[in-house]
Amino acid sequence: MDKQELIDVLTEEEALVCDDLEDALIGMTRNPATGDIIAVYDRNKCIEARMKEGMTYEEACEFHSFNTEGAYVGPKTPLFIETIE
Repeated sequence: MDKQELIDVLTEEEALVCDDLEDALIGMTRNPATGDIIAVYDRNKCIEARMKEGMTYEEACEFHSFNTEGAYVGPKTPLFIETIE
């Protein structure tokens, strides 16, 4: 599945996505509690995206932690994971 197919499935499933973090989108999974399809993002790529906007590493980590990863917006809230390189 390529990125566009992934976005199409997430759109069809009405999953919540972060419009400004498309490059950090890495997949999807199912919320075990609700059965909803949810978007999955690479946490480190999210932080890198914020740094490209001009934030320092510390600012990007804090912003992501509180405003993105820490924001619960319902059962279709995206999931953020750290990957191993």
